[in-house]
Amino acid sequence: MIGVALAVAVVAVRPSLLLDRLPGRNHGSKASAASLPAETALPSSAPGAVAQAGLPTRKDPFRGSPAQRWADGADDIEVPRAKAVGGMSQEDVALALRRTKEFLVGTNLDPATRT
Repeated sequence: MIGVALAVAVVAVRPSLLLDRLPGRNHGSKASAASLPAETALPSSAPGAVAQAGLPTRKDPFRGSPAQRWADGADDIEVPRAKAVGGMSQEDVALALRRTKEFLVGTNLDPATRT
């Protein structure tokens, strides 16, 4: 009984011990050197040293990304148009939206904010 439990535990941890012995399986030892990819040359410079069109750089980290088209700054944080909801009037909702925008600007865009 203990032997069966031990065998099940070993196969559960490393199923390849059992599965590699099944007929019709492609064993790693049969792989030829021709099927392996060619080696690449050693790099000659740092990855960011040569700027290629469309690839990001340290100066332009969003190049080639959809984020490059995103807006910047507090003026570009858009809040929805205020309308009365639940028990709140349109003026109360507008105040809440304005305070939410001020909170977002203060916590995310103000350089004086410390994290």
